[in-house]
Amino acid sequence: MKTRVLVLLTALGLGACATGSLAQPPVGGVDAQPKGDDAEQKEQRQQSAEEAAAARLEAAKKAFGGEFPPMAQLGEGPLKQINIHPLFDESYACTPHPVGQLGMAGDALGTDCVVLGPTRVGERLFFVIPFRNDGLTNEDWLGWGEPVLAPFDGEVIGVSVNPIINDPGLLGPPPASLIIFRRADGVRLVYAHIAEPKVVAGDRVKAGQPIAVVGNNGVSRGPHIHIGAWEEDTLVPLEIRHDLRVMGELAKARRERQRRPQSQSVPAAANDDK
Repeated sequence: MKTRVLVLLTALGLGACATGSLAQPPVGGVDAQPKGDDAEQKEQRQQSAEEAAAARLEAAKKAFGGEFPPMAQLGEGPLKQINIHPLFDESYACTPHPVGQLGMAGDALGTDCVVLGPTRVGERLFFVIPFRNDGLTNEDWLGWGEPVLAPFDGEVIGVSVNPIINDPGLLGPPPASLIIFRRADGVRLVYAHIAEPKVVAGDRVKAGQPIAVVGNNGVSRGPHIHIGAWEEDTLVPLEIRHDLRVMGELAKARRERQRRPQSQSVPAAANDDK
């Protein structure tokens, strides 16, 4: 039970920060470290790891346009907000990064989101737990592989993939796999820790379009998506809001699909060849 609680707290942002910086390793480095090598093997492994890390960082920089964003410029007064299309066509919860926790544009005021659903423990049924069993495999997590939906109508300006898949509860090497979007008004938004991107730089997307699935990579302790947004010209970070009207429409459609008899929701196989 202690293991379950620890992983749950981490995933919801109540333990160690679930995302950290988009590009920088946490203090103390990553958790997953090989053991048992002799000195020569360790040196070779270290060199290979450093070369791979440098390549991943360069790919992420390219996705951002050549350099990682500088520090966000928060300023005084009320926080600016952006209202985006729901991240998933499922129930989910997000933990925001408060002012001062993370500083880089794309991190500042960002939020970490996990899919939630009913999970049975013995005879008890829970609705706010993001994983089945003990959560120690990615497949335990309800959001693992869940389609990720585009935040707004706009352009994909960068995509970067970190192929290393983390084990839940252990941090991996940065950077996270990323998709960066730009809206017509100059707002930029990043999804981090995605997997299997379905778009490339230059693609136009519509709000709600599936563009990737949930992954677990980079500075992450569990399958989730980090969202960060900022104004391109001013570097002012934006507080993330989710369109609750659209979220309600998606939930209604899910309920209708669940009530619909299977014979009505799935076309008869006999008709496929006609």
